[in-house]
Amino acid sequence: MAKLIIVFMLPFVAILAAKLTVQPIHMCEYQGHKFPIGSEYRPTDCTTCRCESSGRPSCLIADCFFVPCVDSVHIPGQCCNHCPTGNNCYALNGKIIKAGSEIKIDDNTFCTCPAPWVRPNNATCRKTLKKKKQ
Repeated sequence: MAKLIIVFMLPFVAILAAKLTVQPIHMCEYQGHKFPIGSEYRPTDCTTCRCESSGRPSCLIADCFFVPCVDSVHIPGQCCNHCPTGNNCYALNGKIIKAGSEIKIDDNTFCTCPAPWVRPNNATCRKTLKKKKQ
């Protein structure tokens, strides 16, 4: 800790004008929490901060891409959702089908989930016509 003492000298008299204390910065404060200079911390799963020598935090916020599935889940401690069953989409009947697969909805309707997966998250469906019996 540096101390600064200013003294004015008058003939035969010394007057102490000020005594200032200069405190070096050792901490950053972020959302009510204190962190030492040089430390890294994660206030959220998607935010990583570093306490800079200036006493200010420098933070990076991750931005997640869309997930290529309709049943994505969030795992605590991870930023972005993931697809536990792989890439998939919804068929007309609401059933989840794997990307690249085709399912039969009824005698006339087949749905395919495209691979590679693209938005929107619905399968492409086609109807076939029944031949008339003669």
